[in-house]
Amino acid sequence: MSFQAWHVILGVCLIVVSAQGYAASAVEGGGDSFLAGFGVRDITPGLGVPLWGYDDRPSGATGTLDPLYAKAMVCRAGGKTVALVSVDLGRVPLPDGCVRIRERAKGIGVDYVFLVATHTHHAPVMEKVGAPYLPGIESGIGDAIEDGLKKLQPVKLGMGRTSIDIAHNRRRLLEDGRCLMMWRNEKRLPTGPLDREAGVVRVTGLDGAPLATLVFFACHPVVMGPTNCAYSGDYPGEM
Repeated sequence: MSFQAWHVILGVCLIVVSAQGYAASAVEGGGDSFLAGFGVRDITPGLGVPLWGYDDRPSGATGTLDPLYAKAMVCRAGGKTVALVSVDLGRVPLPDGCVRIRERAKGIGVDYVFLVATHTHHAPVMEKVGAPYLPGIESGIGDAIEDGLKKLQPVKLGMGRTSIDIAHNRRRLLEDGRCLMMWRNEKRLPTGPLDREAGVVRVTGLDGAPLATLVFFACHPVVMGPTNCAYSGDYPGEM
């Protein structure tokens, strides 16, 4: 996991933990509510676009198994507004693109924007400076944030965790000290270290109606290999 990703996760944890206490006290004490709103945009580019994640792909994008989305949770409490945006991409936009997204958000009253990618290997290459499909992706992310801002409402937060056993550590240490790269593990041989814990944040309206679920789980989304040339959010998108 990248240093940048850890900063995003740490920031989100701080937001969620502080927001949970703020929301509880606000609802029970009748003070200013903790507000949240959600926006979603399809950011799937057109066909022919080079795909991210594998060097040996036979072609660019040939179709869409499932759309790629930008999903924004916009929160407001204590006079500050924060957007957490998850994108079905291999990586977030390059720094200049992130600056443009944040500047647009700042212009409509969003103080901070956290961007995190699900790391799917079946999304467009984001490192191509000036690629014609990048403005559409940035615009879709900005639209999702704007939608979330428009839908702010008082909410309640719940936090939980569970264990999910679908991952393996592909660097398997042998008895002689060598490291074997085990790309697949059909025989489900024991490997480690692993983090099987999934953290979950549930967001509901004050009436208890579900609005969104945030999940953090450490498992590389590479269900399909380089022979797949269709857009897909991989297992995080399906989840």
